[in-house]
Amino acid sequence: MGKLQMTLSWFSLAEFTIPSNLFDDEGLQNLTERTKILKLLNIEQSRGITDCVQVTQNCPRLENISFGNTYPSNSENLSNPTLFAVAENCRLLKCLSTIGCRNIDDDGIIAIAKSCRHLTFLTLNGCTELRDESLFAIGENCHYLREVDFSNFLNITFSGVYFLIKSCH
Repeated sequence: MGKLQMTLSWFSLAEFTIPSNLFDDEGLQNLTERTKILKLLNIEQSRGITDCVQVTQNCPRLENISFGNTYPSNSENLSNPTLFAVAENCRLLKCLSTIGCRNIDDDGIIAIAKSCRHLTFLTLNGCTELRDESLFAIGENCHYLREVDFSNFLNITFSGVYFLIKSCH
């Protein structure tokens, strides 16, 4: 990885997608330390990445983050601490995808909704621990939301969905 590191140290990387197991937490952290202008990070299907807290601190300009996995057992390490870090460090966020992240609950989504008010696209597919409280927070805070996917929710009601629809323009 020595040659890759040298090349990236003077490369202005704005978008990074890695749909494989080529990167782990340390590799992703090394990459993001060298590219402070990263706006898009897609690490869906990257089973070797389990922690994005440091990444969010390295890349405050992130506008689009996709993590998780369609195989839920591979997304179990991505949880609320990651969302808390995104909420704290990535206030320009417009798109968030958390596919199959079953350890994310209302606290994480509420933090995102309160801090990332420019969200336009939100995918929470397979985040089975979410309840109406998440939808209420999104509806109260994310007025630019154009598309939301909360497929495979088990614990939401019509009230939460109705509030979200009524609140978003």
